Amino acid sequence: MKLGSHKLILTETRDGFERIRLSMRLWRDPRVPLWTKATLPAVAAMYLILPIDLIPDFFLGLGQIDDLSVIGIMLFAMTRVLPKLAPQQLVQEHLDELRRKERKAGARGDYFDADYTIVDER
Repeated sequence: MKLGSHKLILTETRDGFERIRLSMRLWRDPRVPLWTKATLPAVAAMYLILPIDLIPDFFLGLGQIDDLSVIGIMLFAMTRVLPKLAPQQLVQEHLDELRRKERKAGARGDYFDADYTIVDER
């Protein structure tokens, strides 16, 4: 890991949380077409319902982890795909609102500066 890569990780983490919040807002928005919201969950549900698995369920533990991983992959994919499939006008509207709220929260002063003393009781 390169020096300064922690900034990249923090940026990716912040972007990831923003994508999650954006996807949740788009999921609840009735102006986003239903087919857009239902495509990936329908594919994941079909995989879970059909008797064909990558790892059969009779392998105790592994088969269930296989099914859970499909759900996790579907949720991750929703944060990537839903903003691309939704109308771009709505995506931009929600992004602007999220960023406006973030700026407002940052301007509020959610931190404080204080003096402190370390007491060593040996």
